[in-house]
Amino acid sequence: QSPTRAPTPHPTDNRPKIDVDITCSDNDNLRDCGQLETPEPECDSNVDTLVFTYIGEGCEQSRNTQDDFFCQDFDGGPSNDDAARIQCEDEDGREIFDEVVNVGSQLAFGDKDNLPDLIQCFVKDNRDETLQAFTVASTRHDDLFLKDVFGSLQLESCDRLNCRVQVTYIYTIQNDGNTQLEITALDRSREDMNENVVGLVQDTSLLPDENTPAHEPDVIDVCVEASIVTRVEAEGDPPSGSPVTAVDTYTARTEGLEQREIPKPCVSGKGKGGKGKGKGGKGKGGKEKGGSGDGDDDDDYGGTSKYSKYGSDDYHDGEPKGSKLQYGDGDDDDDDECGKGKGKGGKKGSEKGGKGKGKGKGGDDDDDDDDYPGKGDG
Repeated sequence: QSPTRAPTPHPTDNRPKIDVDITCSDNDNLRDCGQLETPEPECDSNVDTLVFTYIGEGCEQSRNTQDDFFCQDFDGGPSNDDAARIQCEDEDGREIFDEVVNVGSQLAFGDKDNLPDLIQCFVKDNRDETLQAFTVASTRHDDLFLKDVFGSLQLESCDRLNCRVQVTYIYTIQNDGNTQLEITALDRSREDMNENVVGLVQDTSLLPDENTPAHEPDVIDVCVEASIVTRVEAEGDPPSGSPVTAVDTYTARTEGLEQREIPKPCVSGKGKGGKGKGKGGKGKGGKEKGGSGDGDDDDDYGGTSKYSKYGSDDYHDGEPKGSKLQYGDGDDDDDDECGKGKGKGGKKGSEKGGKGKGKGKGGDDDDDDDDYPGKGDG
């Protein structure tokens, strides 16, 4: 019998191979980012700490259910492009915040001092001109919900309730070939943001069957419904031949807060009152002129209105005392409508002076009162 031929050995596969895998979990509970929980929306009645995001823009975007909310823009209000200085104080005028911020910056209240019942804030530009003034009441004073908007601030957290969850993405790169690989790129894309994060790779030189992680921290807003897709492409360079690549994708999902109906809050008016215009005519037959027209800055014929008071239901124009906001009585008609109010200013003076009737005695009535503007006494 002839000898049995030895089996033919399989050729060794020396082709380089690479693989990449994405995982994601929150930093506190290690829960998968596809199963993150949405917090309860309403803040506790004894909240100690509030954290807001500066979002820029004007009072018209405000969205909250606070009875005594006040907001007013000046010179067009803040933009969402420029840095702004935010100064805040408590109801006694004590400063509790003063920093220059950009859109997306976080503002915390109560983390260093006791949280006041009422926060009064002024947004200023780089010339220290006021662009916006608004108030926020703590839950000891009024309702407060996550994602409420007060002028250019949006509430992100109150104590343990937090919309912004810290998470960590882990990109694990595996050398599945029989030759060494140098990891030369790890391109990550997420929400239209692309970046080569190879600098996060723990070990860029991999022997066969070795793997290495890359950890990337991020923040996910669990109060907004979203599907956040992350894509990574890893590239490895063997000692000879062409580089090899591998791709993986991962989707983090959030349900978001349940939408609740919120009436549009009242914000104060912007108009300036004009001054009275008319001048009295010349007295017939006399040498002196008739009295001046009504040019005083009273409630009827003009004035200027820069800041505003606010009341319980309706809003009225007024002016500040120093740099503090003042609170008017408002109207108690329970109509839940924004009152227009007269305040000081808002109407343009239009009363014209009449012709002087005197014979030289009518020019002394120039006391700017409401009596006989422009008429002589003769």
